[in-house]
Amino acid sequence: MKRFLACLLVYSMAAVGLAQVPADPRAKVEALEKRIKQLEEQLQGKAQPVNLGRTSLASVSASSVNGSRALDNTFYGILNCFDDGANWQNNINYTYWLSGGEPSPWAQVDFDVPVVVTQIVVEGATAAYSARLEMAKGGEVILEQPPDGGMKPAEPIAGVKGVRVTFAAGQQNLRVHEIRIMGYVPDGTQYKAGLPRILMTERNAEAIALEAYQNWSSSIWHFTTPKLEDRDTHYLITYRRGELPVFRCTIDKRTGKVTTEELVELAPKAPTTAPAR
Repeated sequence: MKRFLACLLVYSMAAVGLAQVPADPRAKVEALEKRIKQLEEQLQGKAQPVNLGRTSLASVSASSVNGSRALDNTFYGILNCFDDGANWQNNINYTYWLSGGEPSPWAQVDFDVPVVVTQIVVEGATAAYSARLEMAKGGEVILEQPPDGGMKPAEPIAGVKGVRVTFAAGQQNLRVHEIRIMGYVPDGTQYKAGLPRILMTERNAEAIALEAYQNWSSSIWHFTTPKLEDRDTHYLITYRRGELPVFRCTIDKRTGKVTTEELVELAPKAPTTAPAR
């Protein structure tokens, strides 16, 4: 435990700039002893772990969503695994992620800063699973699902930048109700509790844009393959009918904010006649 505390202390100091301790040797020792005491209190449960996946430091992704829907789909999207069971739509509780039916589906959480993981809890999964913890300094730690369902390492794991949970599902739709990654953020790190962000990649942006386009268009239009432009801060996806651009979707890489733009009217307006003189 002392060895772990020492490693955790170095990580925490480096992560939040606490390495600048007083130059006076006595003051330095007092500062280090105070920090070790804080870490001991955390590990003894005096400071409760937080659900790291439900913080503003987290961004999430997944292998798929049922029906090729966007990752943030209200009914079946991956964010439902991080909603604390509170996604009610039309008096129906859609508090689960439903995969697209591919083998070995996965869900991933990435963190803006390295964190300390104490336990991973998966609720309501319809298949066995394991977790891979990606370390900020390289390498990984694998956790297998024990009989009781919770994955808890012998000691908290510091310096984790990402967690991927993979499910042993075949060609079927996987359902998972909740994924809780419990642990601690670096001392002094500011964050807010709530739903995480969607990790924005080209694939995720295309799925979000397609869903936005389908919601906009009530008829079946024939359009060319959407053109995706990778800009510095956002993805720009344009749909066409033949050579005519008809719909454009802008997706912010950081926040996932979606802005849509109709480039043509979906149905022509009725002709108008000028009033008689």
